[in-house]
Amino acid sequence: EIAPLFYLESTIEKVEGVRPYSPLELAGRNIYVREGCYVCHSQMVRPLRDEVERYGHYSLAAESMYDHPFQWGSKRSGPDLA
Repeated sequence: EIAPLFYLESTIEKVEGVRPYSPLELAGRNIYVREGCYVCHSQMVRPLRDEVERYGHYSLAAESMYDHPFQWGSKRSGPDLA
């Protein structure tokens, strides 16, 4: 169904198992951001057959709802870390 965004509570569908990061996960993410790992590693599995077969289900928007700033990047030199 197509509806104007102001009629929707959220534009991100809920995914089971998505929760805020634990303190240890946040510490690891801070290192990832500080070291600029997102420059080479996108943290995103694209919806392409080869990637889904290799890495599993493709990334959904809800999986990164607690990531601020987002770390998807625009160039991928290294393997995905999703």
